Order: sequence, then structure tokens, then C-alpha cells
Amino acid sequence: MAEKTAIKTSDKSLNIYQKMLKAQSMIETVAKNIEIDAGKQRSYKAVNERDVLDAVKKAEQECGIYSFPYSREIYETKETKNQYGTVSFWMRFKVVYRFVNVDDTNDYIDITSYGDGVDSLDKAPGKGMTYADKYALMKAYKISTGDDADKEASVEQAEVNEQQHKSIDELVYEWSKCRKKLSELGVDYRSDSISSWIAEKTGCDNQDADMNNPEKIEKVNQAYRTLIKSKMEEGSYEEWLNQ
Repeated sequence: MAEKTAIKTSDKSLNIYQKMLKAQSMIETVAKNIEIDAGKQRSYKAVNERDVLDAVKKAEQECGIYSFPYSREIYETKETKNQYGTVSFWMRFKVVYRFVNVDDTNDYIDITSYGDGVDSLDKAPGKGMTYADKYALMKAYKISTGDDADKEASVEQAEVNEQQHKSIDELVYEWSKCRKKLSELGVDYRSDSISSWIAEKTGCDNQDADMNNPEKIEKVNQAYRTLIKSKMEEGSYEEWLNQ
């Protein structure tokens, strides 16, 4: 029967920097073993939190280090809604992760990390905190995933840019569609009275489709939809809206 390998006791003469340097040399590359569905037939690989924790725990125990999230705060939050009305919650957390020398608890290092979480239900906080914790450990111990981070960032940014342009195209299409419908209904959206009403409702000084400001286009579209709805029967309005 194979004997269990005993965990070595830590060298009590080392300070926290020396202990973390020793732990760093013991932790090997952690592969990206999970695939995240990004929608629209896209996916990307990510590091599993459990793989990071498994890699870190043994090294910390042997070197005499205890790490934990010392503080967390919600750094930023916002609510978004897509064209179908689905609301998503986005949260960014700031986490201070502390690495303590167990042989001298006054000897420690703090690492600040940030993590974002997005979810349409209640999982955004958990996702954000998990991300921040995971990357605090990875950066503290310089854990490699074997990938080129700059190359990954470029690919992800290209996808974001593509989605943004498509979103703006959709907004401009709706803007044009609303104007056409208003004209069919005999509503002069260029008149002083309606222009003033739209400006008051949206906070925008004009109704132009500003390609660099999708938020403005959506505000104008909402005002147009309100006008159209007031001129149409509910069933007819819903039918037109879904065309």
C-alpha cells in the first residue's frame, strides 16, 4: 500500500515575500479547461476557479501562507436592456486579497484585483467576486495559462467592436423605421412643438442619428415609439413593432 506523502512544514525564518517566491516556483501552468458560451455561436476558453485553488492550496500549506479576500466593494454597477427588453445587471467588484505569513500574522501582502459579472438574474455578484478572487491569486503567484494575453484581448475587443457596430446599425434602422411610420400617420416630427417635446423627453438638442452616440439614438427611438403608440390601436402597434 502506497504511503501518503507528508506535507512539509514551512521554514519559519522566511518572510512573506520569500514564502510567496517559494510558492510561486512550486505552482505550474494552469490550463484553460472550461469553455464559456458567449452566444451567437461564439465561445472562449477560461481558467476554472477550482484548478487555480487546487494549484495554490498545496503550495501555500507547504510554504506557510494563508490567503483570503480581506475586503470587497462594489466599484461600479449598471443595468442594461437589449432590444427584446431583457434586463441584464453588470457589476464590477474591487477586492483586496491578503496573503499572510502564518508564522508571523503581522507580516502580509495585499493584492488589489477587479472582477466583472454580468447576468440577467441574480448571479452577477457571484461571477464578479469569483473573477476578482481568481485573478488576484493568478497575478500574485504569476500563474501562467500558456496563452498570449495580448492576442486574446485583441480577439475579444474585435468581437466587442463588431457587436457594437451591429447594435448601432439596428438602432439606426429602427430610427429610420419610426420616422417612416410617423410620416405615414401624418405626424410631423420636425415641427417645433414635437421637436420641443422630444428634446424635453430625451435631453437631446436634435433628433439626428449620431453614430457615435447609440444611447442618444435609443432615447430618440423611445420618444418616436411613444408618439407612434399614441396614434395607433394597441394591437396594430404591437404588430408593427414586431415587423
